[in-house]
Amino acid sequence: MKTRFESWRQSGRITVGDSYLTPREYECISMYITGMKQSEMVAKLRCSDKTINSHLRAAKIRLGASTIHQLIAMVAASDALRGRGRSSNRDESSQSVNL
Repeated sequence: MKTRFESWRQSGRITVGDSYLTPREYECISMYITGMKQSEMVAKLRCSDKTINSHLRAAKIRLGASTIHQLIAMVAASDALRGRGRSSNRDESSQSVNL
């Protein structure tokens, strides 16, 4: 029998390749991909910029990415395979995510 925590972890997972992301990690990456500024992420998710950086850093570790660009490529490729493609109009000069 699964504990409540184990059930939650399995039901909330978003599979990327052979690994998974939590819904919040995936949400932060998706916002980053679409070009949302960190200040906008903070307002929308109602958390601190350190929390957003923590989610992005955890996602990099889970997926084995060295850089934010590798992480984005992994998630974008996975989304494309699942038919959840996103347009990327990200202006890199406006981003201030420090990983």
